[in-house]
Amino acid sequence: MRARLVRTCLAATLAVAVALPVAAQPAQADEGDNGAIYELILDLVSSLLSKSESGLSKTEIAQLVLELVTAINSHEADIISHIDRIEAADLRGEATGILLVSENLNSMTGTALQNHAASATVTAKKAQSQIKAVESKAAADDLGYSMHTLYNIAIVANAKANWNWKSVRDHYYIANDELIRKLAPTCANEQVVQGPGQIYEVYHCQAYDGRTAQDAQWYTNGKWHVLRNGEWVEGQVNQVEVQNQATAHTSRAIAIAVLRERDAAQP
Repeated sequence: MRARLVRTCLAATLAVAVALPVAAQPAQADEGDNGAIYELILDLVSSLLSKSESGLSKTEIAQLVLELVTAINSHEADIISHIDRIEAADLRGEATGILLVSENLNSMTGTALQNHAASATVTAKKAQSQIKAVESKAAADDLGYSMHTLYNIAIVANAKANWNWKSVRDHYYIANDELIRKLAPTCANEQVVQGPGQIYEVYHCQAYDGRTAQDAQWYTNGKWHVLRNGEWVEGQVNQVEVQNQATAHTSRAIAIAVLRERDAAQP
């Protein structure tokens, strides 16, 4: 129930559409192209964060494994479509193999389980490193989707192997921070002086895939105002939200959602 609520809240957050003049209407973002992987990642992250920090019980681990395998079976084609676009052939092959083998995670024990946990962790880390190394944001985006999937497989496999899954999770958080910076949109602030003491500004962002978002603010009577629900009210443009709207159809959006989940879970 909580995971469904998280997805509903996230979709609402990403779909924020403020009422602006026609020239400054922001793009309305939703889960879009990454909807299937949202379900995989956010269900798992939500489940992990809801567990006790003192450790995972065998029952909780079994439930996580079941959720992971079910998610992979449901969204395998979507995930592989991103993996197939990875330029590095070795990483592409490793990621595909780990994804397919993970369908048998429920029955894995002993050395086979440990080998799988280790392979998933190493490959997730390799995808993370590739994201920093590539120049193309499109390549980084496909790597980002794969990185999300691989890290969640690694976390669950490490938990089942009774290894330090929290360390893997913490590395995943770092990877999300890096991905957010890598796929940051190009933004600019355009200003028009409309008269003495009056300034109109439009903050515009464009993601690498061409999608855009923008918002506007008006300075008058010594204060900034934004247009909301057809009325000018005191306030200023939230530039971070405009950036997030522009990149809502990329793996950056998942990274943002994961870190928001982490922050919401902290006391």
